[in-house]
Amino acid sequence: MATDKTGATSTAVGPAQHGVLHYARRGEPVEDASSIDSDIVGFDADKMKGRSLLTESEEKKLMRRVDWHLMTLCSIMFLLKNIDANNTANARIMNKGTKQNILTQLDMSSNAYNFITTIYYIPYIIFEAPSNLLIKRILPSRWQSRIMVTWGIALACHAAVHNKEGLYAARFFLGLVGFFDYELPEYY
Repeated sequence: MATDKTGATSTAVGPAQHGVLHYARRGEPVEDASSIDSDIVGFDADKMKGRSLLTESEEKKLMRRVDWHLMTLCSIMFLLKNIDANNTANARIMNKGTKQNILTQLDMSSNAYNFITTIYYIPYIIFEAPSNLLIKRILPSRWQSRIMVTWGIALACHAAVHNKEGLYAARFFLGLVGFFDYELPEYY
């Protein structure tokens, strides 16, 4: 974006050809952007024409509305992820000293139980980079939906756990499918 002497804002429409950028002033239609279309990966001339027709206040209002919807969903996802992490820690101390304690039921030591946090983060960290590459090929809205659905399925599989190996597997797959992209809002 650039602002001229009069305070009018414009958006870059094309790549720098011989050091010159092509600009579309807000509120004015883009003339012929079809020649630029082939030079920029992912550039859609029709979408850019529509964007340049919005005034600055209209675009700000639209982006605020998108942000409210998107950030609400991202906040809920982050909240659920943190609740899951806290529940894992709380399960260890619940009913301590009784037969209903998770350490007693799954015949686990404290160190073995600590490993469930580690085994969650191993696939989470490894698959974070490929997930960022996949976001470029898949719509972010579909990717976010995939995260929610597969994360819910993997979390529900914890109900079937009867031994420590099953808990390790459930936590591993939760980390595998539940990686959450904190950068996801940038792709919208």
